[in-house]
Amino acid sequence: MSSESPVSLLDIKNTLDILCNSVEGLTKSNSEKDAKIDNLLEEVSKLRKILTARDKKIADLKCRITEMEHFTNESKRFSLKNNVIIRGLRIVKPPRSYAAVVNEQQVQDASAAPEPVRTSSSTPATDMFKLVRSQVVEYVQKNLEVAISEEDISAAHELKKGPNDEVALLVVRFVYTMSKQDVMSRTKYLRGKNVYLNDQLTKTNGKIFGRARYLKRMNFIHATWTRLGKVFVKKTEHSSPTWITSLLDLPTVP
Repeated sequence: MSSESPVSLLDIKNTLDILCNSVEGLTKSNSEKDAKIDNLLEEVSKLRKILTARDKKIADLKCRITEMEHFTNESKRFSLKNNVIIRGLRIVKPPRSYAAVVNEQQVQDASAAPEPVRTSSSTPATDMFKLVRSQVVEYVQKNLEVAISEEDISAAHELKKGPNDEVALLVVRFVYTMSKQDVMSRTKYLRGKNVYLNDQLTKTNGKIFGRARYLKRMNFIHATWTRLGKVFVKKTEHSSPTWITSLLDLPTVP
């Protein structure tokens, strides 16, 4: 016979109570952990919503900035659309008279003296405008065979020479867009004469055109040109021309 004492019902009950308490403790502990995890997930969800809203706001602001930059650039381009930059055309200036040189020297020596009264409405600026205008008209008529007159040009002046410029650049503004286009359509007749006519571009469009010309030299695009200050590109020989308004519109170099 076995020498072990029989297990009483009370011992069994106590053991069951201990086991129940242990299970309840484990369940409670797991519940607290689950609650903490749920709270963390809820916080993460809130942060994600905040980040999504912020990203959307940033994207909207970038879009508005891009639109404003395009609007500003287009406004500047429109104001320059009738302008032409002429490179290589030397303006022949008449010799200054002895009286003019002496008068200028006297003004410099007596800067405190009152300014002399002009007897003519002519000023150095208007004289230069007339001089540049007349010589540009004469050159265009002779070399491009375009029938323009001095009345077709509303402004003309020299720009300051750069360190590598032998001849100062000229800026010419035409009164009518059609007159300018008539002139620009015949620039092929200037080949070999070292005189070049180009649209006056905005700073933004100048960068775009410079990049497009690089892509053309590297054979990444078929052709590029400007018209009324706009930059156009043909990506392939048979593709349609595309108006480029941003550097991002140009093909990326692999």
